[in-house]
Formats: sequence, structure tokens, C-alpha cells
Amino acid sequence: MRLPRPRFTLRTLLLTVLLIASSATLWWNWDVWHHAYKIIIPNNNRVEFTSNDRFIENEYHDGSNDCMAYYDARSGVLLRTITHESKSDTIGSSRIVSGFLTSPGGEFCVWHSPYGAVMAKEVWTVETGRKMELEKWSAVSNDYLYFSPHDRYVLLGDRWTRTLVNLDSRQIVKRFDSLNELCSIDFSPDDNFLYFSDFKSQTVKRIATSTGKTQNEWSFPAFPNSPPQPFSPDGTIFVCRKSTSDRKYFTLLCDASTGSILAEIPGSFSRFSGNYVLTENPAEVWETTPSPRRRFALNAYPDGKAVQVHNGLLQFFKHANYYAGFPRDLSTWVDLNTGQEVTRMEPEYSSTENKRFALRIDEIRGTNQFQSASNVAAIIDADTCETLIDFSSPRWREFAVQHLEIEFSRTKPIFFTCKSNKPQNSQQIDAFRQNRPRAWYGPAALPEFWLTTLFALALPFSLIADRRTLKMPNANPQMPNGK
Repeated sequence: MRLPRPRFTLRTLLLTVLLIASSATLWWNWDVWHHAYKIIIPNNNRVEFTSNDRFIENEYHDGSNDCMAYYDARSGVLLRTITHESKSDTIGSSRIVSGFLTSPGGEFCVWHSPYGAVMAKEVWTVETGRKMELEKWSAVSNDYLYFSPHDRYVLLGDRWTRTLVNLDSRQIVKRFDSLNELCSIDFSPDDNFLYFSDFKSQTVKRIATSTGKTQNEWSFPAFPNSPPQPFSPDGTIFVCRKSTSDRKYFTLLCDASTGSILAEIPGSFSRFSGNYVLTENPAEVWETTPSPRRRFALNAYPDGKAVQVHNGLLQFFKHANYYAGFPRDLSTWVDLNTGQEVTRMEPEYSSTENKRFALRIDEIRGTNQFQSASNVAAIIDADTCETLIDFSSPRWREFAVQHLEIEFSRTKPIFFTCKSNKPQNSQQIDAFRQNRPRAWYGPAALPEFWLTTLFALALPFSLIADRRTLKMPNANPQMPNGK
């Protein structure tokens, strides 16, 4: 008796193989985060994301030259390496060494040294590596170089003479002469305006970058301040500082087009977080739209520091907490409407550059003045405290080493770890990128999910079709003519 053999078409065999392959690929890419690429760089050098998070910049010294290497943040491909002869200057017993900077928009690389005869700057285009001729725009020593946030304009010159240049057309917009040495310069977030703040006369000029013409000028009863972010994200509010004789500080929120004071807030300006202003001493949260008003005050936490506002929740750090004998930042989220704490991290959590993420560490080393995190155990979500990557799991265990350095992108869901390879005198950069959304529907964003679903649905139909077309032959076939 012969057992029936399974029979199927080449179509069914192909669908089965494709289903197995797509299922294995889906299983491999199922995690929210995945290892994107690996880079080997020289040891003991500066590695970080550029301010626009487009590139990973690596500044190092090859023995005779200063070098700056740019890697694509998404693929890890080396795009450009810019070199310059190393120079240094000495002031007293201090040795000042030259170095590289990247413009805010990530389009230009600047070599600089802030003292002596080597103060002159040189600029290259990151995409092409071509050196820019600054001399044709400014005949004076270019001690000062200011790029607009999106790299559309640059202001260069010395202490008293500045030249505004349109980098798209490479044309001079206007030269500004007889400037005061005590002058603060800021570009608006949209690159459309330039602000000259004169500390001596306490005046501010609002200049259109496209024409170089002064549109408005006003005076303030306080010295204009130049914090890292003096403008609101939409560019409608300009920040100034006011101090009193008894050393009390106030933050002035001013209309960026007219200079009129919209609100006077007690405390020092800390930062903008969307449509909110965060202050220190005292720590308060003010909403800027439709008109400035106070939303929350950290009266119960005098040592607290406001970090950001996200989805109606305020994140702040408590400094009066100790873990393993050392002060730690304890991150807490508060609902701005109710004032109630909604999430609280454990003491072994540490903050990162990107406030959406935090680190869970196993050990803290250091002194009362300085501390460092060692043995990073996991990366967590600062909003929910959900574990994103657990370095103790088999999948990520190979990346967990002592003294692991982690650098987060400020705006994008990507980070890299840096560990030293002492035998090769090099460093290994491992980049991790968010593969899909963390919500329950996240797998639907993966192409492998839809391919696996398609093959899983097509295979049963193929098997049913095979049963209809490939019938077993009759064991006793009827011979022709009754034989």
C-alpha cells in the first residue's frame, strides 16, 4: 500500500519560502529600536551630533593636522573629512589650541582659534569640502563669525566692522561700520531679521536680513540678554533681562517687532519650551499665547529646575535627592492643569541631552563635586519610564560595557554609544535608530509586517487551488475497450 504523497505547485513552494523568510525578518526587526551601523574612529576624540542632527561630527588630531570628519547620521557613511594645519598660542601658562566648529544649520565647517595671530577663521562647505573665500567679503580680520540658524546668512568682521552676506547668492547685503565693541548680535529663528543690542546705549536695532535696512529701533530699561535661545520658537517674542539694586532678576518678554514689553516675570530666564517660558529663582512656568500668563510655580520644590513642557505636562528635576551618597536629579512630571505629579523616576535614573529619554544605571562613581555614571543598564522613556533597551538582555548584551558613553540626538529618535578598543587604540561607535512607533500599532509601520501578512493570506488560497488542480490519479484506471 502506497501512502499518498503531498503534492503542490511551484507557486505554493515559493509562497512558503517567502513566508518563512519574511517571518524571520519580521521577528528580527520587531523591536522598537535596532542597531543601525558601526563606525571605527581614532581614540580619545570628540564625537557628537551636529546641532541640526544631520551629521555625526568627529574632531581629532592625526599628528600634524586638525581633522573634522562628518558621517551621515542615518547611514553612518563618511561624507567628508576636512583637515587644517594645527596651530596653537600661549597666554601665560595656558596653551590655546585651534579647533573646528559646525554652523547651526550643519552646512559649514569653521576652523577657529580664539587668540593671537591664529585668530583668523576659515570656512568650508560640508557637502563639497570647498573652502570659502572670506577675504572677498571682508577685508578686516574676521575675528567674529555669526551664522543664522538655517545658514542662509553670515555676519563676519572684527569688533567695529561687520559684513552681512547672503550665503544663497554669495552676495554682500550690507556693511555695518562704527559698531560698539559691547554689542550683542542675534538672528531671528526664521533668519529674516538681525538684532543689534548695544549694551552701552541700551538700544536694540531690528534689521531685515534681505535688505540690510533698519526696520525698527527701541530702548530698554535693562541690558538686553543673550541666552542660548533669546527668541521664542515662532520668533515673535524677544527675551531681555532686568536687574535691581538688591540683586533681584526679572525676565522681560518683549514683542520682537516693536520692542514693547509684554510681561515682566520674576526670576532668571532658563529656556523656551514650545509656547512656554521656564524661569529659575524662582522656578515658574509662563504660557506665551495668546498673552503671557503664569501657569505653574514650583513653590514646593525650591531646589527644582524646570526642564520642558510636553503634552500639557511639566518635567522638572529635583536636586535635593541623594543616591549612593551623591546628589542626583530626580525627574518628575506634573500636570499643569491640576498640579499633581503623574510620573516619578527612581533615583538611579539619569537625564540625557534629549529630554525624552533617560538612563538607568547600576553604579555611580565620583566625588561630592563630580560624578559619572557607570554600567548603564537600560535606556528608558522619560515620559512613561518604559524600558526601551535593556542592555542585560541577550540581544543588547554585546553593547553593554563599563564606562559606556551615550550621545542622544536632540530632535531625532537616534543615539549612539561609544566604547574604547584599547588594543587597536580606537573607538567603536554603535548607532541605534527607532525602527517603528512604540504604540500597539507600531508593527504596521514595518514593510516586513505587510509582506508576512500578504504571504500568510496567499498560502492557504494556493493550497486550496492545488487540491483542485492536482488530484491523485485513480489506482485502477479503466483500460480502453474494456481490457
